[in-house]
Amino acid sequence: MDAQDHNLNGPTDRLSLLLEELFVSGLSAEGWGELAKLLEGNPSAQKCYVETMQLCSMAHDISVEGGPNLPTFADPAAQISSESDTKQPSPSPAMLANQLPVRDWLRYLLPVAVAASVAFVAGYLGPRLLEPGADAGRGVAVNSGSDPTENQFATSNSVVAQPKEGEGWRTSFAQRDKLGVLTALSPEASADGLIRSLQVGEQLRCGEVVQLTVGMMRVQLADGPQMLIEGPAEFCIIGSGALFLRDGRLHAEGGQKCIVQTPLITVDGGRSEIAVTADREASATAFAYNGAVKVHSNARQSIPGVLLKTIEAGEGVALTAKSSPRDLAIADSPAPDKLARDWSEVERGYHPYEQLVLSRDPLAYWPLEHVRRNRRVLDLTQHGFDGQAIGDWPLETETTATALKEERGVRFNGKSYIEPDRKPPVDLERGFTVESWAKVQGGPEFQSIFTSRWVWASNTPTQQCFGFTLYAGDDDRWEFWSGSGEYGKNWQELISPQKLSRDEWTHVAATFTPTRVKTSQHVDGVVRLYVNGQEVAQSEQRMSLMDFEWPARIGAAEFVPRSLTSWLFNGELRDVALYNYVMTAEQLGEHHKVGRDAI
Repeated sequence: MDAQDHNLNGPTDRLSLLLEELFVSGLSAEGWGELAKLLEGNPSAQKCYVETMQLCSMAHDISVEGGPNLPTFADPAAQISSESDTKQPSPSPAMLANQLPVRDWLRYLLPVAVAASVAFVAGYLGPRLLEPGADAGRGVAVNSGSDPTENQFATSNSVVAQPKEGEGWRTSFAQRDKLGVLTALSPEASADGLIRSLQVGEQLRCGEVVQLTVGMMRVQLADGPQMLIEGPAEFCIIGSGALFLRDGRLHAEGGQKCIVQTPLITVDGGRSEIAVTADREASATAFAYNGAVKVHSNARQSIPGVLLKTIEAGEGVALTAKSSPRDLAIADSPAPDKLARDWSEVERGYHPYEQLVLSRDPLAYWPLEHVRRNRRVLDLTQHGFDGQAIGDWPLETETTATALKEERGVRFNGKSYIEPDRKPPVDLERGFTVESWAKVQGGPEFQSIFTSRWVWASNTPTQQCFGFTLYAGDDDRWEFWSGSGEYGKNWQELISPQKLSRDEWTHVAATFTPTRVKTSQHVDGVVRLYVNGQEVAQSEQRMSLMDFEWPARIGAAEFVPRSLTSWLFNGELRDVALYNYVMTAEQLGEHHKVGRDAI
């Protein structure tokens, strides 16, 4: 990195060497301390550091996702976890010979890194956010350009203990992975909108650029507001209560602090409810639904940021770049049209059947709309049980991509299934319900619709069966199996008397109603099987209360020896849902009635 390009003050050669070392192999504890001293009170140096951290993050993302061969580097957060950290071994000469020079990486990645708005840290918030001893998740001072003390805001508990020399910087570095979390995705955003697949519950790192082409997402900042962001948009988190919006529209409400920066302006929303839009370097708007919101110009090198306008509740301001981003035209602006202010407004745009299921408070719900390889399968409850499409999913062609957009459900080819990273925790003592729409095309053979079970010591005298499965059976009948966990006992089966209708969508559901707890290890209850809203079979079964991390799967059962998995589904599935309570026959009948029109 050529530090001279950034007009640095001080020992630029040493700073350049430290940043190159950080990018290539990581820094020792001593290196972090030296870097902290060079960055202290030097906004230009701070800008170089933020750029380097952005490059590290992007290089990691590209290398993980199959991009060009990248130089290896250490995770900066891991380097500073304790005072006893030691420098990681440098890459071998042979490895370095195959790597691009750091300066080449800057030319390759810097245009993208600028989207992280390093000017925010270096100018508007830099003097306070990066001050040694400042906690990255607490008070922030805003420089209005006229009075350094004007417009300061901080939390009531913003006073922090003074750390050792350089420790404040390391604390900020260590918190870079804890600045925000993705809390909701619309179906369009999950399936098609994200350039890089994300899932609900995923932590967003400082400076990590998120690109959303379509749909909505909700992000909760660590110490700041909840933000609804509408695609097309490009943004990244730059502080525990701050976000940089390069392009798109967002709504923010709540939190200890709320700062939104665009390429043109910085909006200090405090605790107010605000809306901000950005069109890259061309224009930006800010609107206050309540409270007082201050709009600043961005600091640029030797030009400080200034307070442009304070808007009150019901007021907005639009800013347009004239000859340059420093020359702004200011005008009044209304509230953004049709911008969601609450996630319930997003849900009102869902399919009527999806709205019905969500109104019943499911534990997990996978509509299975537009399932694609290498994309997360959305749990529409936003509880974070998003799944992974595993196995031999077919490649998309123009024809199949069009069909996926037009049809509900997904085609399972007998070689693929879906598995959440963690299974939904069913409380058997409360009972549960599992339901799905299914169209069987393979078989007759066992084909799992939904499975959460495990077998220990299968086919031995000490066999134990845990959990349950909703099946299309090998005799062309719908079946529900459960396990008591008792030694030597096989699965308990409940089978529909009528044969299933092949190549036809059918609503299948099963419920477990506990009657009494037999022991501390088992619960007895009544299992009922429903087909197209009608109860077709019931029996008493015992289920084990023992629970451990066996998987939950859609379209497959558990692992068996000499096979990746078993009882793979061949046909179509949609609207798989799991409830942590017993649904009534009337509710399931309504699901069948409404769901018939959702195909």
